[in-house]
Amino acid sequence: MPASTRGEVAEISETARDTIRSFEEIVWAVNPKNDSLTNLVQYLCRFAEEFFEGSAAQCAFELPDDIPALVVPTEVRHHVFLAAKEALNNVFKHARASRVCVRLAMTQEGFEIGIEDDGCGFAGGEAPPRSGSGNGLDNMRERMRAVGGEFALQSHPGKGTRLTFRVPCRPVPVG
Repeated sequence: MPASTRGEVAEISETARDTIRSFEEIVWAVNPKNDSLTNLVQYLCRFAEEFFEGSAAQCAFELPDDIPALVVPTEVRHHVFLAAKEALNNVFKHARASRVCVRLAMTQEGFEIGIEDDGCGFAGGEAPPRSGSGNGLDNMRERMRAVGGEFALQSHPGKGTRLTFRVPCRPVPVG
């Protein structure tokens, strides 16, 4: 098979994988059976693990021993996942990190999901201009605003970046 054909086949395969992954995300996002903090965290961790598989960055998780059985409504779950996905994508594309960590912490108001990397970081709390749309941080901020949550960013050149998604969640038991 000529090299040009192999390249085209590889590109078609990658597009097919991305399409299947997007379809699976949509199905997961709209299924109300997934409206729990546990399901959100499990799905996010599985996504992150698969996303960084075979990359230079090692993916780690810091989770509570017991994740409370809380309802996370479909819209909230979807916005939180997409914000975290954007953060992971930014690490993959821009951070040149050797390690990325996904954290879950419970708060009195709800929960926090943190995405932290040991990559190149940036100064001033705003990402440097990049090729493409460059709206990732604004999109994450807007997603948190849409669910009544907060977005926090800490970054320092040469020391990595930490993004935190604070999500209010009433203690309504699942079930």
